[in-house]
Amino acid sequence: MRMRGNTMRHVIVAASAALMVSMAGPAQAQVVVDMSRITCGQFMNYAFDKQELIGAWMSGFFNASQNRKILDITRYQENSKRLSNYCKKHRKESLMSAIQRSTY
Repeated sequence: MRMRGNTMRHVIVAASAALMVSMAGPAQAQVVVDMSRITCGQFMNYAFDKQELIGAWMSGFFNASQNRKILDITRYQENSKRLSNYCKKHRKESLMSAIQRSTY
């Protein structure tokens, strides 16, 4: 059986679409993190890039709670060092509590 031009194109397009859909990997699930439940120990075990992301979020959160509108990179870096030193000694404490005790 011979197919006409348009019909053949539709079959090729449909086959291509099916192939592309089957090759696509599963969609990544949305990740939701309850920041109040992260402990110092968990935070210290995260990869550096994840620590940076969480640290930046926490910095923004605490600065906003104190109505600070200025980003001070030097202060952020100093607070990160203080937090790291504090968390090494208090691994079971919540990260939010550790930030309040060691930085701001």
